[in-house]
Amino acid sequence: MATFTFDVFCLEPEHKACAYRWKAWLVPRRRTSAIANIQHAVRCYPGRVLAYAVMKQLLLLTFVAFASEAMAQDAQCVRERAAMVETIRAYARLEADVLGPQGISERVLEAMGKTERHRFISERSCSVAYMDAPVLIGHGQTISQPYIVALMTHLAALKFDDTVLEVGTGSGYQAAVLARLVRKVCTV
Repeated sequence: MATFTFDVFCLEPEHKACAYRWKAWLVPRRRTSAIANIQHAVRCYPGRVLAYAVMKQLLLLTFVAFASEAMAQDAQCVRERAAMVETIRAYARLEADVLGPQGISERVLEAMGKTERHRFISERSCSVAYMDAPVLIGHGQTISQPYIVALMTHLAALKFDDTVLEVGTGSGYQAAVLARLVRKVCTV
């Protein structure tokens, strides 16, 4: 279905004589182009059109600035997350007497590598989120050290069809890692 435009009179007092075009889904009297509609709006409402255009450009620039910053941070986080997984592997090699020569399962390491830990802390700082230490999450609680999360998850020996009950959700990071490994996670 095509969009058609119609001539309508302005209802505002300062523009009583000004006709502007209005889009509608009715039988057309006359078709007009988008450029003609814009040109007409500029003639009838020069201040509003300029303000709208400036506001639109500012919103676009703000979005681009935030998006580029987020993309740069995400690129840094990918590197930090990969380094975190390598640190976990190194700890697992040191604990071969407990874990065996295979160390932490690749499935667990892959889940840890895909779960964005920086989204579970208030600072959202990659360097803080992926360091090899617990991180404060407020109310006297911490998000566990990445190696401990990997170790607990590995020792649970989870299968894809399992349902897991996690008690003490905290930030939700452990539940997010578990959700990549099992069918269902229930957490309180």
